[in-house]
Amino acid sequence: MKKLIIIFILLFPIFVFGVEYHDSNINLTIDVDNHMVFTRNNLKDNPNLEVLEATEEQMKNIMDQGSIYFDIIPKDLSYEILVIVPEEKILVNNLSNVPTSFINELGDELAKRVGIDKSEVYKNKYVYVVRDYYDSKSGYNIINYYTVVNAKGYNFQLQKGERITEEERNTFKKIIDSINIEILDEYKDEREEVKKAIESDGKNGLDWQNILIKGLIGGAVGGLIGLFGFINKKRKLSKVK
Repeated sequence: MKKLIIIFILLFPIFVFGVEYHDSNINLTIDVDNHMVFTRNNLKDNPNLEVLEATEEQMKNIMDQGSIYFDIIPKDLSYEILVIVPEEKILVNNLSNVPTSFINELGDELAKRVGIDKSEVYKNKYVYVVRDYYDSKSGYNIINYYTVVNAKGYNFQLQKGERITEEERNTFKKIIDSINIEILDEYKDEREEVKKAIESDGKNGLDWQNILIKGLIGGAVGGLIGLFGFINKKRKLSKVK
């Protein structure tokens, strides 16, 4: 019998999934495991706010002011993952619609804005421009995945004061791969004037601010880490469920 169970496990591995969170305002679903997850919908009577010595009002203000929809924090308080979606509409509907040459040019532009040589491009269901850098102004190490869906910029950002470990990178990547953003019918295709602007390939200089940059977050964002610093918070870890 034990042998049969072992064979079954080998043939059908057990997958452990995180908790699914959804926000209909940004048409986004995300899976997260073993983290405290703050959303705009779960702040009332959230016991994890007490762990961080924060109030519902403080967290609501942080989210509203920073265009933050999810604030994801591990139980050891070592880093912060933010999902940031500014309200500004962007000329391009979906980054997945545009040619690779344009995405590469965008990557160069975004890299330049944070003082690094280049960005990476990551593709799963969506196309992301990825910047991995140190922000000297805030003192944070940052990994920012940026995409455009439904004419809005989606930023998925890990920020940390110390060096980001390989394990943390893998955890972040797993969260990125769990993301599902519903593409609305009205935004599935690009408008003709946008296609022409992209196809011109910047012959007269592309207006990056109007094309894509408005929805971009650059540098560290003042989430709970920024507000409270998590200094002397380690003593609170025993309260985290």
